[in-house]
Amino acid sequence: LGPEDVHVETESVAGLEAATDGRVTVGLDPELTPELVAEGLAREVLNRVQNLRKELGFAVGDRIRLAVHATGDVAEAVRVHGDWIAEEALAPGGVEWVAEAPTEGEEWRTVALPGGREVALRLVRRDGEPAAC
Repeated sequence: LGPEDVHVETESVAGLEAATDGRVTVGLDPELTPELVAEGLAREVLNRVQNLRKELGFAVGDRIRLAVHATGDVAEAVRVHGDWIAEEALAPGGVEWVAEAPTEGEEWRTVALPGGREVALRLVRRDGEPAAC
């Protein structure tokens, strides 16, 4: 058989999003499971922590103490992925949970997350020097 003897057709599969470049076809399941949503929220929280580190003038290698106040699915995402967030944010003591909503001020910053969600963050250098937000 030669190329002129073969005809290849692609067909959609229900529930998958697919793309092809003519030679390779990739199909993805676009369903957002609770686990994927939690991972995405954890990544968003880490992004806000990293942006705040930069805004506060921390050096790339500065170790920090990280305190978090969150509710609902954001709190659950940080609980599930807290060790990863702490490792990536250079917070060797892990994530400190604050149960009561903090008053935004010198040490706390409330930041927006997708979907109208919020998280309150406090970053302090491990050497004890607080960073003014």
